[in-house]
Order: sequence, then structure tokens, then C-alpha cells
Amino acid sequence: MVKVLVVDDSPLAREMITTILNTDSEINVIGQASNGREAIEFLKNNPEKPDIITCDIQMPIMNGFEAIEHIMAYNPTPILIVTVLNKDENFMKALKLGALDIIQKPAPDSWIEIPKIGMELIEKVKLLSRVNVVIHLDGKQKARQKGKMKGLEEIEKRVQAEDKVVGIASSTGGPTTLLRLFKTFEQDFPAPVLVVQHMSEGFFIKGLIDWFKNSIKMPIKQAEDGETIENGCIYISPINVHLKLKGRTIVLDDSPPIRNQKPSADLLFETMAEYHKENCIAIVLTGIGEDGAGGIKRVKELGGLTIAQDQETSTVFGMPKAAIDTGCVDKILPLEEIGHFLNEIFFNEVDDSYS
Repeated sequence: MVKVLVVDDSPLAREMITTILNTDSEINVIGQASNGREAIEFLKNNPEKPDIITCDIQMPIMNGFEAIEHIMAYNPTPILIVTVLNKDENFMKALKLGALDIIQKPAPDSWIEIPKIGMELIEKVKLLSRVNVVIHLDGKQKARQKGKMKGLEEIEKRVQAEDKVVGIASSTGGPTTLLRLFKTFEQDFPAPVLVVQHMSEGFFIKGLIDWFKNSIKMPIKQAEDGETIENGCIYISPINVHLKLKGRTIVLDDSPPIRNQKPSADLLFETMAEYHKENCIAIVLTGIGEDGAGGIKRVKELGGLTIAQDQETSTVFGMPKAAIDTGCVDKILPLEEIGHFLNEIFFNEVDDSYS
């Protein structure tokens, strides 16, 4: 049974979220709080602890940001933000403080949207309740592996000096994971990087990009139909449209979802592989489901390099596991090692920690 604490200043919203969650026999809402302070008091005084907290952002007395920061410092608990999606920068701040994901709050006057949002809410609550969170999400570092990675020379032969392209797939837990990865990339990174990040409908990629810009060296932008990809730039797929490649030209495709995903990482990887073959690098990071696994197979078939994030550093191991299960993944790496591995391939850099 998944135990949930619902935090929202609106009594109607609290009751609506509680009612939605309690329709699932595997979920039990054990408490409600009208602000962050009440949530902290609940965690402190109630002997029954929640497996996950749903939390709004804008609340009196103590807002969602303050609550997340305190909870993750003293009572680490998976937190799902349930709020009105209208200010991207707020969501990025919440993720940085330790929240795992964000979902749109069902509006009381939009009854037609409630079943769809309710299904997504239930799915995310059940999944994220199993995530092992730590006190300092960004501070936990895995020790660098000793010795130069085996097989690097063989892989270097498959990644030529020109026309390289990197594709990345991520979903739940992706924004903070991507940020940590991008921080390892140098400004002169010698390849374009294309990203499919699954986001809830109504979320704006601009807020995500603005958040990244403050912390990384490489330029980053939302992908545009018809533009030519350039080395040293990161391109993020818009929401609810497929991102494909035709040579070095971006194609945005409004065709139906592929295996319930739009954008589809499978489609990105497959088109990358068709045009770039052995110069293609496909990376699957944390996320729900199996998106990317099919594309990984095609990349491998055409001689490209495939990488999956390991279980220990994945917020949700669904997508990486599905990719690994295909038998087509060359490297299974901790998040912190993926960027270093790419630097070794592209720059032939081996620092002292590998020797």
C-alpha cells in the first residue's frame, strides 16, 4: 500500500487529489496539509510516515519550495509537485531542491481533463513512491572508476572525427539528471547533442532551457524544424512533437505517438542511426517505460555506440533497463561517468583518476 501525504492550500484541491488517489486500491492518503509548515509537523509528529508527498508550490505560511528544501534535508521523502503549470522557472527550482517530478493540478471546472490527469497522477505516485531519495540529491557523488575503461580503443575506432551526433533519452528524473550530465560537457564539445525529455502536457521547455543555461558551458536551445545542427550545441525537443534527423537537419514531426510517447526517443535514435551510422551515439537515462530501447537496437545494428545509465544512479530504472535488456548496450555507466567517457572518446583525455 502506497501511503500519501497531500499538501495544498486549497481545500477543494486537496479533496480532489485525495479522491483521485483513493480510487486506486493500492494507494491510501494518510494525511492532508494546507501548507509546508503543516506538512513538516505531520512528518514530525505522525507515527505513520508517507511513502510519497504531493505538494503545491504557491501556499501561505510556508510555500512549496521551503517545504521541499526542509523535507529533503531532514525527512527525505519522494515529492511529486502537483500544481498549475504556468511558471516554468518555479518547476526547475523545485526539481533542483529535490522534488522528483511535476504534474498538472486538475482544475475543478475542467472535468473533462480530470480522468486523464487522474490516471497520470496515480501512475506517478505509485512509481515515484519506490524511489530511494537521499538528503543531498546533487551532492551524492559516485567514486570515479579506476583505470582507463576497457574497450575504449575499439569504441574510438567506431566514432570518427567528423559528423558525430549524440542523442539522449530521458523521462522521470530527467531534468536534474540532464543538468548533471551537461555540466561535464565542455563548450567546444565536438558534436551536436539532441535530447528527448518526456514532460507533462502544459509544461514549457523554455523554462527548462533557461534553468540549464545558468549552469552549463554549452549553448542550449529548443529544436526548430528545418535548422541545421551544429557541433557544441544542445537541442531539446519541443513537447508533444517528434524530433527526427535528416542528415544534419532537424525535422519536427506531428505524427501520432509511438508506443504512447511523443516525442519518441526511439524515432530520434532510428533517424540518427539511418544517417550517421557508426558516428551515432545513443544514451538512455532515467525514466518510466521502454522508450529508447527500440532505437538503441537500430543504432547498434548500424554500428553506433550505445550507453545506458546504471540502476544505482537512475531515479527510475525503467528506460535504462529496457535498453539494457535488448542486449544492444555497449556501456552501462553511473551518471557521473557518462560525460567523462564521452570526453575520453572525443578529446582523448585520460585524467589521473583513470590511471
